[in-house]
Amino acid sequence: MLNIKNLVEILGDKAYEIGTLAYVKTIQPYLNKTSDKFKAKEYMIRSDLTKRNFTKRQQNIILLILNYSYSFGKEYAVFPKLQDFELCGVGRAKVRTELDKLVEMKVVQWDMDSNEFSISSPLEWEAPFHSGYRDIRTQEIFLINLRHKGIGWDKLVINLAKLTDKNK
Repeated sequence: MLNIKNLVEILGDKAYEIGTLAYVKTIQPYLNKTSDKFKAKEYMIRSDLTKRNFTKRQQNIILLILNYSYSFGKEYAVFPKLQDFELCGVGRAKVRTELDKLVEMKVVQWDMDSNEFSISSPLEWEAPFHSGYRDIRTQEIFLINLRHKGIGWDKLVINLAKLTDKNK
């Protein structure tokens, strides 16, 4: 019978790369069905994660939840045991304290009955920005990278105008 251990033995050094490609091919049809609003929320979470003054443990917890929720085209990740957070380097002795802090800061929502975890919209977060964060420079870097990708600012302005008109 084929299992993960056998696959690693068969594929050798390429196991991780091939496994990741297989995951992408498997999940892609589901990701293609996600709404633009869903994709925008994921982008906002990833973007705000670098702006906020989280501890390394807190960042690792958020990234683990993000990886097992949004990367699967869903808003919630399931971790049957708190011990599962050891996967991101946060030990059993510290995970409860860090999760409680993230819940208190309104970053993480935790359904204790089902052990489902989700990340709130960054607009709701009560986590402080770090001292080096500058909003104007962040926007400049965003636009520089859009242009570097070959996307003109005119497309952004047109989309902003359309969305603004829709929301009036």
